[in-house]
Amino acid sequence: MSETSPSIPLNTYRSLEDRRKQNDANDMRNIDRPQQLHRQFNKRSLVGFTVTLGATWPYAIVSTPLSLAKGGPVGAIWTFVVAMIGFGAVVASLAHAASLQPYTGGPYHWVSVFARKSHQRILSYIVGWLELSDGWPAPQGTLACIGVTLLGVLVNHFVRAFRLLEGLVLTFSIISFFCFVIILLVLGPRKQVNETFFDFQDSQGWGSKGLAALVGMLGPIITLIGADSTSHLAEETRNARKIVPQAMLLSVAIGYTCGFIMTVIIMVVSTGYDEDLAAQVDHAGIAIIYNATQSFVATKVMTIVLLFLLFQGLTNQITATSRLIWAFARDGGLPCHTWLERVSASNVPHGAIVLTFICTAILVLFPLASTIALNIITSFSIGGLSMAYLICICVMMDWRFRRDDKPIPRVDESRFLLPRWAIDMANAIAVLFLILATVMLCFPAAPNPTPTGMNWTCVLLPGTIFYALIYYYSGGGKTYVAPVARLRQVTAASE
Repeated sequence: MSETSPSIPLNTYRSLEDRRKQNDANDMRNIDRPQQLHRQFNKRSLVGFTVTLGATWPYAIVSTPLSLAKGGPVGAIWTFVVAMIGFGAVVASLAHAASLQPYTGGPYHWVSVFARKSHQRILSYIVGWLELSDGWPAPQGTLACIGVTLLGVLVNHFVRAFRLLEGLVLTFSIISFFCFVIILLVLGPRKQVNETFFDFQDSQGWGSKGLAALVGMLGPIITLIGADSTSHLAEETRNARKIVPQAMLLSVAIGYTCGFIMTVIIMVVSTGYDEDLAAQVDHAGIAIIYNATQSFVATKVMTIVLLFLLFQGLTNQITATSRLIWAFARDGGLPCHTWLERVSASNVPHGAIVLTFICTAILVLFPLASTIALNIITSFSIGGLSMAYLICICVMMDWRFRRDDKPIPRVDESRFLLPRWAIDMANAIAVLFLILATVMLCFPAAPNPTPTGMNWTCVLLPGTIFYALIYYYSGGGKTYVAPVARLRQVTAASE
């Protein structure tokens, strides 16, 4: 009689699932919070959510004018490489934090836990407000943006359909990516290798080709920023301590690779495109697509695909922003926090979702008044989140190396896969890059700018921090309970 392989008891699978549920329950018990949101995301759906939200390859086309007008195609490609390495280190650093503290608050929660005791409360409060500055989707057409935002609200209220939706959109995005690559490479004109990769330009008169390329880094930053969005779904993810950091790293591998390939292809086929047509359609990326296809029908279809993916990313951004608002309100960090922290019977933070819709609908009306408003929104969004990342990672580096404060016992264990030396290297690269990125974000689009062309990040960053401090010391700080306070209470009670 032949030997048969031993069968695996069904209760083994049940015990694994029970163990994962117990891990999630322990994480919530560690901060003395009930499980209010439905844990319906797994690794696949979470990766789909993050890749769709990031929309790296569509943004690589959309952000083309920001790079072409500065250091040219060469500057766009090499600054993308720098930004890709830098943000890759940022994501690795934040993923490590998520493996230690898998909670919806993200960076402000991590700052609260890992900062020095005397700075935990105020620093986490400031980072919370800086995080919110990136929560509002960039305007992509006023009525369309409002309509898609409303659609996002409806989708969020039927959140349990997210798993299927995210998988379908991710599949569509990948198929569309390969279609774009094939069409542009087969039909489009091509530049010489030297012209594409080594011939830096300074078309706006910065006086230095290197500086011109760095000023154009805004395009890659817009394409790649948003590394913490996955963490805002931590309390809706099964086995979050393990799955959230894995999903963050896997999303970066997929999104950044597609974004880099699309950036190179767009720059390769950008030769000879009609600048007059770019002015007519108000976008160089669309003009480059038409120059490659020589077909208005094909250009319209490809543009519709881009808009669909960008608007789907907007829907996911509404989800991430509403969860951040809900978490920050739950800790008492926002006005009207008692209303914003409410969760409906269907396990959805409806108050936070409604506020996200209202704020987005108001913000997309601003560009109708002036282009200055659009510049303000963009600068405020990107600069605030970069500063939040910088503070968070600096605090974590300090926590890892200092010896004066004992680490809280409940954050000692980590399921993160990277070794300690790799984490330390990622932290260092991330800090250096974020300092560079924050400085470059303060540069105007061209030398000697008018008010319309002014980059308002240098005003809005300190302004946001100043407002947070005023609100904190004028009464907001009385209601704010830093997440670390609950962690300490639970730790003390268990000892």
